[in-house]
Amino acid sequence: MNELSFQEQLTRILNAQVQLSAELLSLLKQEYEVLSSTNLDNLENLASQKKPIVVDLDNLGRAWEILLKNKGVELSADGIGRFLNEFDNVNNTQLQAAWISLQEKAKECQKKNIVNGSVISMRHQTTQQTLSLLRGQRPEERLYNHYGAESNTLSNGKSLAKA
Repeated sequence: MNELSFQEQLTRILNAQVQLSAELLSLLKQEYEVLSSTNLDNLENLASQKKPIVVDLDNLGRAWEILLKNKGVELSADGIGRFLNEFDNVNNTQLQAAWISLQEKAKECQKKNIVNGSVISMRHQTTQQTLSLLRGQRPEERLYNHYGAESNTLSNGKSLAKA
């Protein structure tokens, strides 16, 4: 493989990662808006849009690692940063800037995903508490069977459904 084809591959993979990360970030922001509303109709659509992007990012990440590993680059953020800085100086490319952009977008995606996961977790907890009340169980009440596993069997509670 000559240097030009390596540079082209490096540029294409990195630019594709940046573009897909921006698309994922946009979807994560939309997901947050949907999760924050009472209308969750679009949530499944957003999830189906995110899935292929995540798969593509994963595939590009593996291709990126193989390409850099074959050049003897240390596969860490610092190692890649040093390599791209030197590569930019020699080849007059803008790969270092794209790499920084990719890292920023990845961190933003991670933060948004954590927030969205927290919203989902809180909604799940609220739903579980509501179901417990409907079953006649106090929300803080946890029941366990003789094996120590949680049980949905009520001993003395009166279900709202039976009331």
